[in-house]
Amino acid sequence: SMHHLRGARLDPVCAYATVGLSNPATLRFEPDGTHEGTGVPERVGTVNIVVGTTQSLTDGAQANLVSVVTEATTATLLDLAEITGTTTDAVVVGSATDGEETQFTGSATEVGAAARACVREALRASFEARYTDNEPPESVAAARHGVVTDQRATTFNPHND
Repeated sequence: SMHHLRGARLDPVCAYATVGLSNPATLRFEPDGTHEGTGVPERVGTVNIVVGTTQSLTDGAQANLVSVVTEATTATLLDLAEITGTTTDAVVVGSATDGEETQFTGSATEVGAAARACVREALRASFEARYTDNEPPESVAAARHGVVTDQRATTFNPHND
């Protein structure tokens, strides 16, 4: 639902966010080889982030900004609800075609720092709007549609294969 959509602006960046946590996902760091999950039901909450900037980003800067936005989303969700995301999260970034060309968007750059702040504030505002009258799931296990990735991948040395 777009009812809980919120936005934030700082310098050359604007971000919009929706937060729904009915289907949190987590990645265990000591997996036991199982995979727990209920699949994706027809209607679940999700975390959607759209970030735009008035600067003209190169392809590399735009790709990097996705990483910066995802990191800010994860950090904010950990603070708000102790989860890292949901099974249906989405991030979209865009930039002006006629703005100042920008090649770098890391966390220490003007665009990266502003994106991080905007994502944090838009997510907080959407979370507060969504969970004013009810509580988010207490954990992935307590959620109606939570997913735990608990499988192990096989590691290898690419120099020996």
